[in-house]
Amino acid sequence: MLASYSMITRSGVDEAETISMHRLFQSVIRHGLDYDDPRQNAARRTALTWMGQGLPSDPASNVSGWSIWRDLMPHIDALASCHRHGAEPPELGSVLNHAALFVMVQGQHQRAYNLTKRAMAILEAAYGPDHPHVAACLGNLAVSFRALGRPGEAVPLEQRGLIITEAAYGPDHPDVAIRLGNLGGSLHALGRPGEAVPLEQRALIITEAAYGPDHPDVAIRLGNLGGSLHASGRPGEAVPLLERALIIAEAAYGPDHPDVAIRLGNLAASFRALGRPGEAVPLEQRGLIITMAAYGPDHPDVATLLGNLAASFRALGRPGEAVPLLERALIITEAAYGPDHPDVATLQSVLSHLRDTE
Repeated sequence: MLASYSMITRSGVDEAETISMHRLFQSVIRHGLDYDDPRQNAARRTALTWMGQGLPSDPASNVSGWSIWRDLMPHIDALASCHRHGAEPPELGSVLNHAALFVMVQGQHQRAYNLTKRAMAILEAAYGPDHPHVAACLGNLAVSFRALGRPGEAVPLEQRGLIITEAAYGPDHPDVAIRLGNLGGSLHALGRPGEAVPLEQRALIITEAAYGPDHPDVAIRLGNLGGSLHASGRPGEAVPLLERALIIAEAAYGPDHPDVAIRLGNLAASFRALGRPGEAVPLEQRGLIITMAAYGPDHPDVATLLGNLAASFRALGRPGEAVPLLERALIITEAAYGPDHPDVATLQSVLSHLRDTE
């Protein structure tokens, strides 16, 4: 009936059928929302149930699900707008928290922060301040702060999340390892990698005990620990951990997964610190190709890999090849984070130095 009145458009057939609605019709319906109408409340509950059932699993690593996430994000935003602030059901908080993970991986950290902030308010109101769901939101919020150049604000959130998770699950639960890893990441970002190392060592032990030595989460823990050892001036100890992390990630995901690119970049950085930049360059070039194919040319991770590759060219005495990479990295970083992000200042300083010495 709706289609016969041109209020909706149907396309495809059977299970592949999709329905679209004109923006004007959408606007008219939303303008007439009544939060107290039981029929509209029932419709919202149905839509939220369907949305929860339709979300692909593991938004951070399940690359095959990303196209579905991209299709669903406008619907998630619309569904969130149909719920009155302060009276949302906890199911909406869960959907928003998972959506925040997806956009975070896509490099949209301010959007991830906004989604997580609302998700945490919903879940905290529903379950109280000490629930593991709240701890997960605290972790996501902290990762957004760190990505936005504010690791000092991330640390107390991660510490609180760790306390909640340990109290809920005990000291050896895999979620405790996640909280430890996040806290270690922020301490590392604050220039305190020595404090991060014992946290990441404990996270590795927990994860291996829970999942076995070849699980992809073990690769994450190895990568975090290797990165902190490297930053603590111990790159020689980092290399075997990072090599193992790369092997695990490739076996779990295949050679072209973005997590493999992260492992390649970490290993390359340690090679460079050991005075072996020639071995770093092909790893960084491969990581750059993988990352651009997964995210597109303007993702912040692309800028990171460009900067790393430029550092290896500089170490090889080839600054002329480093400059265009850094210029491109600066454009991407400024567009992603704004002109006041600390990574922008770092790139500008390195570029200025290289131009002055040319």
